[in-house]
Amino acid sequence: MLAGNKQVGIVTNKVFGKLDTKPLQVGFTLNSDTPYGPAQLDLSAGPMVIDIPPGPLIVAALDVNQRWVADMGVPGPDKGNGGKHLILPPDYTEKVPDGYYVWKATSNHVIVGIRSLPVKVM
Repeated sequence: MLAGNKQVGIVTNKVFGKLDTKPLQVGFTLNSDTPYGPAQLDLSAGPMVIDIPPGPLIVAALDVNQRWVADMGVPGPDKGNGGKHLILPPDYTEKVPDGYYVWKATSNHVIVGIRSLPVKVM
């Protein structure tokens, strides 16, 4: 996934992507009617903050081996109310500041996927 994302212009820690899925897309668990925002993080330089705005967002972070790191947004501890999530590298031992939801990654390379839930307009 890291190499494929790089080929389409996603730059780790700098440029995030937009995945506009369609029927017959290549992702196994993607919904064909939902846009996704993939971001790649390299934690070798230190922790990264993901600032989730309030709203109907589902955000998940996985390590390079696709092992779970964090749930943010609606399925996470902020419950869709927004919040600052701090992703720590696996070897991080320094003091963690207050005011963050804290997650420790199992590798320095993390993929964060963001998607919006449909909102019913009345």
